[in-house]
Amino acid sequence: MERVEDNRWIVTLWGYFGENTPSEDAGFQAFAEALDAPDISAFLQNATPVSDYSRYRIPQCHLHRLDALKTFPDRLLVVGDAVCKLNP
Repeated sequence: MERVEDNRWIVTLWGYFGENTPSEDAGFQAFAEALDAPDISAFLQNATPVSDYSRYRIPQCHLHRLDALKTFPDRLLVVGDAVCKLNP
């Protein structure tokens, strides 16, 4: 959960290994209730959605083993998705 402007919040839930987050109110709430984070579920019980649900899928995760390179370019700083891309 992240607070954004105009006293609104973004709640992001995700699943792994074929467990997909539902894109409708009752399913989203049930998915949140199954988490080990009761604050999220309690928040959603009193929340009013202001938009449709959105899904973002990454078909696979990547870990680039830059530490295994035989030579590494001097003064190169690798950050973000260049190191590791996770779902999400």
